[in-house]
Amino acid sequence: MQTLRLALQVGLTDRQIQGITGGQARRVLAHQDLLDLGPTPPAEQPIAPALERMYVMLVAACERMLGGQELLMALDGCAAGADGPDGDVLRATRGLLEQIEDRTDRDPLRQERTPRFDLAVVAATVARTPDAPLPGHQRSAAGGTVR
Repeated sequence: MQTLRLALQVGLTDRQIQGITGGQARRVLAHQDLLDLGPTPPAEQPIAPALERMYVMLVAACERMLGGQELLMALDGCAAGADGPDGDVLRATRGLLEQIEDRTDRDPLRQERTPRFDLAVVAATVARTPDAPLPGHQRSAAGGTVR
């Protein structure tokens, strides 16, 4: 999920995304020439300060495995900016964070993490990739977001 959101954030094409999510690896294993996926994407524009703060707070929350006040601060930050220009992203982030309390079962493949860890990581990734489609939205053929 993170790889796909980051790829969309920097504007990779569907062909480039297929290449980085297994296409190149399949070619290497088959002893084939690598795909030419085009030039490196242009430098990304700076992220909005509200989203950068949200990302930093959520990374801190993940680091503490959601045991401190960082999660509450992140929820407050989502609410405080919900009416601003990044409101859609902050509301989507808050929607993910609000599901955390309902998570009680550990991931059988990652027993060392709290049941809430993955949702916090997803929320942080959504906050850090505002140009990628939001959860519950689809990407149109033209590259825009369809609700």
